[in-house]
Amino acid sequence: MKNLLLLTFICLTANVLSAQFGISSKYQSNTFKNWEAPYASDLATIDPVDFQLMENSIEFGVNYWFRLKNKRIEFLPEVTYGNVTETLIATSTDDSYVPTSLVTIGINSNIQIYPLDFAGDCNCPTFGKDGSILKKGFYWLINPGIAFHDLTLSTASDDFNVKSTSFRMGLGAGLDIGIHKYITLSPFIMYDKDFRIASEVISLVGNFDYPNASRNTWNFGLRILFRPDYAKQNRGLYR
Repeated sequence: MKNLLLLTFICLTANVLSAQFGISSKYQSNTFKNWEAPYASDLATIDPVDFQLMENSIEFGVNYWFRLKNKRIEFLPEVTYGNVTETLIATSTDDSYVPTSLVTIGINSNIQIYPLDFAGDCNCPTFGKDGSILKKGFYWLINPGIAFHDLTLSTASDDFNVKSTSFRMGLGAGLDIGIHKYITLSPFIMYDKDFRIASEVISLVGNFDYPNASRNTWNFGLRILFRPDYAKQNRGLYR
């Protein structure tokens, strides 16, 4: 996995000054299906109906940009990093393990489709396109990807660690807002799902199968896009 991540990072950062690139952050509201039910009943002081694990997190990313020549379908392959923790630890008599930390490194595709300006062929930043902000900047977001998970399970007296890989799929929408010739802000919202986190794990205590989990996440994000290649192409002149 380390070699794959290193290769991806090199691909994303190669020739960065001759292309468009960006950074992003996302606030995430999470629901982990299959984790709440088994462990809620093990926590004597917690109401199972209200019990929820790792509800909120933040994810950061870096991306590289390219697009189709004559149609406004743009691609922003991206590497992301997220870390979410849970302070509540099981203390019941059977001492069942509870997920308490999840570090996720993702490789996302970020396919952006601009339905209101689909035939636009201006190879310039959003700031330089003709038309309203909505027409030139609104996009649908499709995000298939892969996520690498490092999960820690804990009790009051012990920790257990497992690594797994899952498929990720997301759908959303956003808006490019040009604030400078070479800088674009892009707020977006996306709903995505990580499938089968921590597969093939058996609880060390309690004699039951540790459940696979799917993470369902609402992402509220902001991406900042930079376009130094446009300045280079035009020798510092804005057309």
